[in-house]
Amino acid sequence: MIFVSSTGIYPEAPSEKLYSEEFPLTLENTGNKILLRAEQLVGKERSFDLTIVRFGGLMGADRIPGKYFSGKENVAGHTRVNFIHQNDAVGILAWVIEKGLWNQTFNGVVPVHPLRREIYEKNALELGIAPPSSYQNEPEGIDRLIDSKKIMETGFEFEFPDPLEFSYQPQRN
Repeated sequence: MIFVSSTGIYPEAPSEKLYSEEFPLTLENTGNKILLRAEQLVGKERSFDLTIVRFGGLMGADRIPGKYFSGKENVAGHTRVNFIHQNDAVGILAWVIEKGLWNQTFNGVVPVHPLRREIYEKNALELGIAPPSSYQNEPEGIDRLIDSKKIMETGFEFEFPDPLEFSYQPQRN
């Protein structure tokens, strides 16, 4: 069984620069108690193989980050993203099955983490949408970044490793 979870399970206030699957999650530090309980429940007293994949923000085709903030004011643009292209999300699930990567947990995010502002501006330029009308004026701090090294160490290669290069056109086969 593959349980699709979320990187939202990691703490909101970063205590580390980069969160890996080995980070010791507890009900006190998790970013989402329901997700943590769900992961624990599905893994408890089981008689089947289980792999958990924690996906970041799913983008691609019509899931365009800049579209959601087009023309908006006071948008947070100073933080780095933990995104994954939908093609790569499907690719990771297929990879787990094909390679028999059972009884493990993997983070499903691309290895490159540009600033939100960079993505919104590029979306606006390339797709002809309005960029945010203004950004929050916040200092740069520690970003809550998610590490994808573990899935890459299995030989998985991202089709779109950089959110600044994501394709937003529906793909037809």
